[in-house]
Amino acid sequence: MMTMKNISFLTTTWLLLLVSSSSEKQREAPVCYKTNENCSDEENTACQTYFSPSPWNPHQWTLYSAVTIPAGSLLGSPDLFLSISDANPNEYSPWHDLVWDPLSYTTTSEENVLYPDALWETNYLHDVLLGGIGSLTECGGLEYANIELIAVPADRRSRPGDGSASTRQLIQARAIRDIRAGEVLLTPCRANNPKMMRLYKRQASRTFEDLLQQGMCMDTVSVQPSSNGGYGAFSKHHVAAGQVVMLSPVLLLDRSQLNVVQQHARSSHPSNTNENRLPQFARGHGIQFNNTHVLRQQLFTNYVYGRDDSNVLLWPMATGSNFIQHASSVSVQSEIVPNVRLQWSRRYGHANTLLSSESYPVMELLEMAFGEDGYYLVMEYVALRDIQPGDEILLDYGSDWVAAWNEHQQQIKELPREAIVTADEYTQQHAWEPLSTKALPAQLQTACHFMNAIDTEELSNVATWQKPTLSSCWRPCEILERLDNEKLLYTVIVHPMGSIREPSECGVLKTAVQVTQIPREAIRLVNRPYTLPEYSDHAFRHEISVPLHDDFYPRHWLLPDPQPYGDFIASPLTPGMMAPIRWQSSAQVVTPWAFRVGVPASVRQVLLEYCESMGIMDVFRHVTIEGNALQARQNGYLPLADGTKWYLQRPGPEWRSNLHWLSPGDEHSHEHYLQALSASGFDTVLDGVGKYLGLDGLVAFHVTFIAVSQSTEGYQHHDVLWTGAKTYNVIVPLLLANHTGPELDLVEGASYEDGFDDKENRVVGRYRYEYEVGSMMGDGAVHATSAVDYRRHNEMRLAATIYIADVNEQNANSILKEYTQAYPPDDRELLLSWAGRHWKKSDPSAQLPRPSDDHILMRRQASGGTVSSQGAFVI
Repeated sequence: MMTMKNISFLTTTWLLLLVSSSSEKQREAPVCYKTNENCSDEENTACQTYFSPSPWNPHQWTLYSAVTIPAGSLLGSPDLFLSISDANPNEYSPWHDLVWDPLSYTTTSEENVLYPDALWETNYLHDVLLGGIGSLTECGGLEYANIELIAVPADRRSRPGDGSASTRQLIQARAIRDIRAGEVLLTPCRANNPKMMRLYKRQASRTFEDLLQQGMCMDTVSVQPSSNGGYGAFSKHHVAAGQVVMLSPVLLLDRSQLNVVQQHARSSHPSNTNENRLPQFARGHGIQFNNTHVLRQQLFTNYVYGRDDSNVLLWPMATGSNFIQHASSVSVQSEIVPNVRLQWSRRYGHANTLLSSESYPVMELLEMAFGEDGYYLVMEYVALRDIQPGDEILLDYGSDWVAAWNEHQQQIKELPREAIVTADEYTQQHAWEPLSTKALPAQLQTACHFMNAIDTEELSNVATWQKPTLSSCWRPCEILERLDNEKLLYTVIVHPMGSIREPSECGVLKTAVQVTQIPREAIRLVNRPYTLPEYSDHAFRHEISVPLHDDFYPRHWLLPDPQPYGDFIASPLTPGMMAPIRWQSSAQVVTPWAFRVGVPASVRQVLLEYCESMGIMDVFRHVTIEGNALQARQNGYLPLADGTKWYLQRPGPEWRSNLHWLSPGDEHSHEHYLQALSASGFDTVLDGVGKYLGLDGLVAFHVTFIAVSQSTEGYQHHDVLWTGAKTYNVIVPLLLANHTGPELDLVEGASYEDGFDDKENRVVGRYRYEYEVGSMMGDGAVHATSAVDYRRHNEMRLAATIYIADVNEQNANSILKEYTQAYPPDDRELLLSWAGRHWKKSDPSAQLPRPSDDHILMRRQASGGTVSSQGAFVI
């Protein structure tokens, strides 16, 4: 069991939120500064940037300049520029808050596009992840920024690892104006940028003594070309063996968030069944996803640390950390050997809490690692031997990585290899040749700067080129002829992009248009979608392997749940039999108004058949397993079978899950569900509950289905309160995931007498759902969806939830307070008129309504089903 944590979490956060530990006063390795007497003359240079608590929120950390930086100066070294393509934004990951839109980035220069070729490389969504300063700084309006991010050309080298590393360009920060020592570094960003935009009304700074005392230096290595190919990280200072070479805050994420899955624009598949069923719930990006078909992994995979037997992945964020190259610890023939190893910092972060406590399931750990109260981890790269200034930092990537790399090397030897020439390279090589589409390599195409009138959908087949007012309006084109050799004017055919990324502000272009008098500067070469090496099916993908020993990767991060059977007694129950939920360790009752109740096997059988035949199962697969979740707090109506109208909901972001509810949307649909409950034999449950609790009568006043495939840390809540212990939510599992631990968190001691607000520091247990057993949550029984993730195996959890109540004059208002569904309406008189509608102590004839002859279950029975002796429909 685990202790309730007094933690409030941000719903959207842009970074690991860092709080320095006060338990260690001694720095493991001195940070050299020009006034630091502990440094040698050779090392006595300034650390340019420090990562330290934010002046606006001490729980968040941000980047500061420790020295005066003149306007126009470059900061530090170039850093990682990583393309994130075709990601599913519906499946939230912490790195979503760090990415930049490559086509809209405001700077002081005229060009405000961070990476224009993103328009061409893929057909769907495209983001950019930036290492070092690009992720460690916050951003705000241009008037408050003091640095901007600029692209630095990369030295692309052909090597067997082509497609396994980012080779487009690098990124570096440049001072927009003079920056004072101790000043917070702020980059400009647009309001629609995923990074958290804050309009700072005042400048903020800290003294160097504060930075030295509380912060960590982010300027201990430089990024330079490596003799091994590509780029490497090189030490700026002498570091003695056993001392820390560099520190890096770590972003935690789970493995499924790096999958690139099958997707398409909705308009391209109008006959898709799920789309016809869910038209009003199309996300703003207009993409439908199918997580069950994984196409490849993001290039990001090669920059994270992890293990094959765990879903937990770690991304180091410090400047230069993503350029540390591999060297083998076991090679006796090579002079290239590792000179650093990894360990967790005990001065910075919460390693003791997050690494040693097996009470936290992995998915909850992923949530805590970027929580508001500053739970975070920092990696240290520790010198294995003395490192001199200018030495390249080398790390052993681990045996799993080496085995995967060797296998990849063998595979690519057997594949035909073609030299891949990018658009930039081809342009440089043929700069003085006339443009021609006929001689281009297959992976290249021409693009023309062309803008249609925004309000005009139709355009004649021939147009004379006019200079677009927007720099982003490029479209695919083919050259017909060169009109003027001296002025370099051309006639071209401009085509619609046929991509979701086509800029809408450039006007609608439905058909190809012949454009004349277009100048050479309005034509460029671009890469065709998915032709760069990183998109190849044969590109190498594997995380950097980390050790399980030395407590670096704790065993409770591995795939098996540390407590697979939960904390509560699972005694057998016959249908209608009830029992309090009790601790396994002590047999004590957990909370007075939470129970287990036996459910006939026919309930699950019939309700599963009902969900399949009604299309409910398809809807839930679509929004959970396939990755098309609604936005938080989004809801709407759906037409389903038998003329029924249903209401689909997703709760707010505080739930931190892709959980969805589907409930009847009107009286007809409500009765339709009740008839299915009757056919399943649920009357047995009502009879058992009513008699055990000594109630006068019961009505199933709200019925729903609920599904989930991923949750980090569930939102602790009660379903009902202050109803005199006469109202319960009965949760009946219909589908349980095969690869999971417990699914429900239950808080000890909460009751209808002290309510939901008095629950701090209570003990939380984890309950494992059982088939043929319902879980009943009554007044003030505080619970939450456990941290789970079924996406690795394409599974979801499905349950029926039936709210039942012994309604009376005293509790009707309390029941109405908890209404969240579309039907029944918030109507006190209606609710009171339903008292005892489905079970009465004094009237055995009060039952759930029997299904009508035209009910979908009865029609399916007529085509092959039977009815059990208890009156339940059997498949």
